[in-house]
Amino acid sequence: MSSNNRPLAITADSHPVITYQDLRVTTTELLAQFYGTDVIRIQQNFTRNADRFVEGKHYFKLEGENLRQFKQLGMLSFSEYPALKTTSRLTLWTQRGAARHAKILDTDKAWDVFEVLEDAYFKAQPINPPADKKQYTEIDVLKIASIASRAVKSLGFTGNQATLSADRAVKKITGQSPLELIGQTHLLADQRGRTYTPTELGKMLDPPRSGRMINQMLQAFQLIEKDVKGDWIPTAKAVELYEWLDTSKRHSDGTPVKQLKWFPAVFDAIEMEYREQNKPRLH
Repeated sequence: MSSNNRPLAITADSHPVITYQDLRVTTTELLAQFYGTDVIRIQQNFTRNADRFVEGKHYFKLEGENLRQFKQLGMLSFSEYPALKTTSRLTLWTQRGAARHAKILDTDKAWDVFEVLEDAYFKAQPINPPADKKQYTEIDVLKIASIASRAVKSLGFTGNQATLSADRAVKKITGQSPLELIGQTHLLADQRGRTYTPTELGKMLDPPRSGRMINQMLQAFQLIEKDVKGDWIPTAKAVELYEWLDTSKRHSDGTPVKQLKWFPAVFDAIEMEYREQNKPRLH
């Protein structure tokens, strides 16, 4: 066998362990690298044969909040995969998806590499299997999910952030995902749109304003105030205009680090408050 056709050794260095929904997956870039082709070729083959691929079976398409949560897991290094930092969508291929691409490429190298990927990566078991966990029934999982949901909401999380945080907590405890249990692996986007930091809000104005100026504006219209620690927190007037986001980091005392972000509708609230404060008064 020539060196060019010799099966590729799949190692932790050549292919980091990437999992999604408890399945080992790979990226388009890694698949192209191992199959000896270009990324654009993989993408074109997918587009031309879209009817042969089923989302959730052959691949997962991550966007929005799902992509943000995946990035925070750190399974792919931004230094080694810089495009991941700025991409707005990411496709992850399952074992079946990788096999489908090998079939479409139909080259000896693609098939040889897939066999190695199948045995050394997709079917590989951890060196030290985790100890058996307590077996939880579906009813147990849903009960724990209810408790977790109340807990994350008491910490200030709302919407999809609250749902995803509770789901991660339950999965860590029971090994099961409540979202998967009820068949809801894709969350609906918040109808209020995406959220923005004060700095991002400032860039949306003409002329642009700094994040500090935006906070001063929000304070002037009584939408935020400072707590005893000197941190900005929303007031009762800001209901439905903001969302607390989990940064997956923790303070020195162990409490989660949360980030306050705003829906674009906050501009409408500011404008209404401005008009209210400046309308003519009857004497």
